Amino acid sequence: MKKIAKKDWIIGIFVSLVLVLISNSASEGIQIFEDDFNGTTIDSTKWNTEIATTGKRWCSSTIWNHHSNPGNWQDIGLEPCHDFTQVPPYGAITVSGGQAIFSGGYTQSFPYIWAGPPSRLEPFPSIGDFILEIRMKYDSIQSHGDGLSALFWNNTDPVGNNPPSPAGQGVFSIWADTSGLRTTTVGEQIFVTDPFFFHHYRLEYISGAYSLFIDGILKVGPIATNLLPNTIWIGNPVFTYWGISDWSDFTIDFVRVTVPHIEIPLDIKPQSCPNPLNAKSQGVLPIAILGTDNINVKTIDTASIRLLNVAPLRSSFEDVSTPFKPFIGKNSEFDCTNLGPDGFLDMTLKFDTQEVIKAIEAFLNRAVVDGEALILPLTGNLLDEFGRKPLLGEDVVIVISK
Repeated sequence: MKKIAKKDWIIGIFVSLVLVLISNSASEGIQIFEDDFNGTTIDSTKWNTEIATTGKRWCSSTIWNHHSNPGNWQDIGLEPCHDFTQVPPYGAITVSGGQAIFSGGYTQSFPYIWAGPPSRLEPFPSIGDFILEIRMKYDSIQSHGDGLSALFWNNTDPVGNNPPSPAGQGVFSIWADTSGLRTTTVGEQIFVTDPFFFHHYRLEYISGAYSLFIDGILKVGPIATNLLPNTIWIGNPVFTYWGISDWSDFTIDFVRVTVPHIEIPLDIKPQSCPNPLNAKSQGVLPIAILGTDNINVKTIDTASIRLLNVAPLRSSFEDVSTPFKPFIGKNSEFDCTNLGPDGFLDMTLKFDTQEVIKAIEAFLNRAVVDGEALILPLTGNLLDEFGRKPLLGEDVVIVISK
């Protein structure tokens, strides 16, 4: 199998009687926020880095619960916090080899960056399901703790009495100090072993509940709540006026937020099985998105629909076919059905056949081959009033080019 990555698609090529696969590279869904730290500095279009290692820090009125209790954002290099100041830089952030290293040294302040409104786009969807993934490890564990926090914060601007972790708004955190490495998911804390090894943290918010997986193993949840985050901050924004000490240092490999696809049943050339694709046709290719007891096709935004980036010429509604399962993950040109209507309304679409052929050949970087089987993906979104969740369907065709 030869694989070619091109744009947002991964294309696997098989010849003769074997399937030719064309599938979405982000098969889990649409990534709405991603940082793989591939540059030489933090990407300031994604993260606010204005006070990363200098300027303002949170001066809390209390030592305990200092992230949530009242206080003030102030430039601690110029304005004393409880009679203490600190000359910048406040540690360092080093980006190299696809990783970001946060380090503090023996000080009272640590690096701090954030993604969230109003200065940066929200890294999470405002409604609906999402998946947050982080891969990170600690390089040292010291008495001053730090890490990553995902939370709802109405305004992330470091101004006035605006605590960096508003009470009751925390969704997820990864944190380490001399008490150990731990995560907190909507108030439920667990400790994590082997802090000096990379761990893959995966927080899923599905159907109104959070589940935390660490290295592929379910550790927390599901926990039902309607609390959704809109901000991620990394480091520690607090000025530790109560004492100077070493900070825990850590390395982050990536941070990603994905909105998972809704899998939908797709039927190319309804009531045909296998489904022929005439590469010389100057006509239209009929396709149907099939309704089920869980899928109302009238909730789909027709303007968002694309078959390999090709938009349909027109659409209508009619009960034309019965779904074949699985909706995603077909393995043969015979993974289809010729059954007709099933009592559920379908969305019927017409595509320009030559535009589809051109799109296929552009992705394959070659002409289609007579007799080869292709899995074609179709993407789209629900209408705004239904959350604009991304959709993904696929079906198999056999090319006729002679």
